[in-house]
Amino acid sequence: VLAAALSLLLSMSCFGSLPATALPLEVLQRMEAGESTSGTPPPVIREASSARALKLGEALKERKAIMFGTHWCPFCDRDRQALGRDLFSAKGSKSAPVRYIE
Repeated sequence: VLAAALSLLLSMSCFGSLPATALPLEVLQRMEAGESTSGTPPPVIREASSARALKLGEALKERKAIMFGTHWCPFCDRDRQALGRDLFSAKGSKSAPVRYIE
């Protein structure tokens, strides 16, 4: 069973779903405009957190979870967008259910 689960996880790997050069749209727009992307904040989280994400956020807060990411990583951005803006606040804030550190 373990081997089958591992095989399924490897076949569903997100690493093959996007090219290695994939960037969030906001970062690409900054690069095309000639703006520096170093020291920039992560892309804006567009939607509010769902009830399910808030419940997950409370469980993560109990465990003092911290999300480490980068502004140019499409996988970090996808996870942040899926969790919604209510789970994150100002960069590194200790009052947010999930701390995000760039």
